[in-house]
Amino acid sequence: MKKNMYSVLLHFFLFVCLVIPLHTTANAANTTDDCLQILTSDFAGNSAKEFIGTQHLNITDSQYQTIRTFTLDLTEKYSSTKDKITAIYQWAKDPSLKASVGEDAPADLEENDPYKVFKEKTGVCQGKANLCKTMLAAIDVPCIIAHGYWEREGHAWDFVLCDGKWGIVDASMWQISLDDPSDISSHYKTDNLESVLYEKDGFEFTYYLGGIGVVGYTGNADCLEIPESCNGRPVISIAAENQIYYEHSLQDTTAKKLVLPATVQYGIYLSEYEIRSFTSKSLEFISADENNPAFASYDGILYSKDFSRIYSIPANISEITLKPIEIMEKNTLTSLPNLRTLKIGEGTKELQEDAIENCENLEKVYIPDSVTTIEYKEINGNVYEAFSGCPDNFVVYASAGSAGEAYAKKKGLICKDPKELFPADYSKIDELLKSVPDDSDLYRYTPDSVSRLKEAIQAINRDCTAAQQNLVDEMAKNLETAIKKLEVRPAVPDTNETEKPQPDTETPDTKAPETHVPDQSGNTETPKPAAKPTAPAKVTGVKISYKKSGKAILGWKKVKNASGYEIYRYQNKRWVKVKKVGKKTSFVIKKRSRKTVYYRVRAFRKKGKNVSYGKYSRKVKCKALQKAK
Repeated sequence: MKKNMYSVLLHFFLFVCLVIPLHTTANAANTTDDCLQILTSDFAGNSAKEFIGTQHLNITDSQYQTIRTFTLDLTEKYSSTKDKITAIYQWAKDPSLKASVGEDAPADLEENDPYKVFKEKTGVCQGKANLCKTMLAAIDVPCIIAHGYWEREGHAWDFVLCDGKWGIVDASMWQISLDDPSDISSHYKTDNLESVLYEKDGFEFTYYLGGIGVVGYTGNADCLEIPESCNGRPVISIAAENQIYYEHSLQDTTAKKLVLPATVQYGIYLSEYEIRSFTSKSLEFISADENNPAFASYDGILYSKDFSRIYSIPANISEITLKPIEIMEKNTLTSLPNLRTLKIGEGTKELQEDAIENCENLEKVYIPDSVTTIEYKEINGNVYEAFSGCPDNFVVYASAGSAGEAYAKKKGLICKDPKELFPADYSKIDELLKSVPDDSDLYRYTPDSVSRLKEAIQAINRDCTAAQQNLVDEMAKNLETAIKKLEVRPAVPDTNETEKPQPDTETPDTKAPETHVPDQSGNTETPKPAAKPTAPAKVTGVKISYKKSGKAILGWKKVKNASGYEIYRYQNKRWVKVKKVGKKTSFVIKKRSRKTVYYRVRAFRKKGKNVSYGKYSRKVKCKALQKAK
C-alpha cells in the first residue's frame, strides 16, 4: 500500500474523532472487545481460513517466498502456534533485526509494502501490520489487519487467531496478547477491518464501530436497498470510498438508486465531505428511511437529519432542487458531470467561492431572492467566483434587481424570469385522465364524440413552464369538456358506423358481446350476420428513421390483402390511435415529443361494412427530440 494513502487514512481517522456525535463515541468505547467477540463467535474454525494470505498487499510471489522461507526458519524450533506467533512478533517489533536474505527492496516499493519493511524495518504501524500478516501467512495462521486508534492516535494492528481464540499482535506499539486480549484491548478503538466478513444477497460486509458495515456489492440490481441487519447484527454504515482491500466497491456498481435503512448512521472513513465521496457514476438517487436518526433525504440527495448539511449527492444526477443552506461553502456541489439544472433553495443567503465547482454541463441555475452575496472577484487577471469550472453560457433565473441578476450581468450571462424554469401544474389534467373510459368501452359512444376526446388528449403538451400555466389550464378545460360531451350511441345504429372499434390492447381480435337492436319496422329478429373478411397478417419490419429536420418516418412491410393500416402511439399510460392510412407503408411523425415514445401498427381488411384486424406489430421506440443547443 502506498504511503500517501495511509497518511490520508490517518487524517481521516483523526477527523472522525472530532466530528462523530457524542452518542457514537460513547457506543464505540469498547469496539475492540465487540470486534473480538464477533470474530470469536463467527470465525473460530475452518471459516477463518479465508483470512490466511497476503490478499490486497503489494507483494510479488518471489518476495513472498523469500519472507516465507525466512519465517519457517525463524519458527521451526517452536512446536506450538502461540510460540511461533510470538517469535514473529518479537522479530517484527525489533528495528535492529533486519533480514539478510533475498534481494534488496526495489526502489519503487512504498514505505508500508511488506517486503520493504521486511528488508529495511522502516515501516510505521501499517507497514508492521502488513509484514506480520505476510509472515503469519507462511505458517497458515489467520490474520486480519485492523484500523482505528491506539489511545487517541490513528493506528493499524493485527487480530490473530491462535488455538481457537482471537488475540492482538501489534509490532509497532510492542503489544501482544493471545490468551486474553482484554488486558490490553481498552487501549484500542477498532473502526474497521481490512477484510470482508460476510456476504449476503450480493452485499459484502465488514465490522464497523460496534456493528456491521456494507463495503461492497457483487450484484447488478438497479436499486441497492441496504439491509438493516446481517448475521443478526445491525448494519450501521456503508463504505464511502474505494479501498484496495475491498474488491467489489459500491462505487463500481451500475445501480441508479441507493436506499438507506433506519440503522445506517455512518460512512466508513469519514472524510471532510463525509459520505459525499460516494461517486458511483450511475447513481441518480439516494433516499433514507424516515426513521433514520442521522440522515434525511430530499429529491434524491442525502442530508443531515436537520437538513443543515449535504452528505451525499449522486454523481449521475441531472436536476437538483436544494433544501435551503444558509451559506453554500466551497465544494457544496462539485464534479457532477450530468448536472443540467440547479435550483438553489429558498432561504440560502450566500454562495462562497467555488460553492458550485466543475459542473461542466450546467445549463440552468435558479437563484432565489434570499441570496444576497455571490462571490465574484478578479485579481491580477484571475477570476475567483462561486461557479468555478462551470460553463460560461448557463442561464440564470433570477428576479429583477436581485443579486442573481447582478451576477448574471457581471458574467455576461442571460437572465430570465424564474417562473420560466418551473414546470406547469398538470395535476388537473392527470385527474381528468383517470376518468376517461377505457378504450375497450369507447365503442359505447358516438364516433364524433370519441374523436373529439382523443383530439383533446393528443393536444396535451407536457413541456409547458409555470409561465405557460394558462395554456395548461386551457388543455384541462378542453379535456373536461370533451369527457362531459361523450355521447352514447343511439339504439338505432349509425348507418355509416356499423363496426365496433377494437379495444387498444394486445388482444385486438377479442369480440364484443353481440347485441340485437330493432330495425326501423320494429322487427326484433336477429339478422343473419354478413361474413367477415379474413384477418390480415401481423405487421412486421417496423422501424423508425430520423431526418435532419427533426421529423421521423415510421415504416413497415406491406401486408398481403390489407385494406389499410392503423398507427398507435403509447401516451398517458395507454395506446392511442393517431392515424388510419390506406395502403401506403409509412407515416411521417412531424412533431416529435421531447420524451421517448413508442409506436405500433396493425393492418385491417375491409369487406363491405365488415372489418377484420390483424395483430399488432412489435412496438418501436421513437427517440426524444433533443433541444437545440
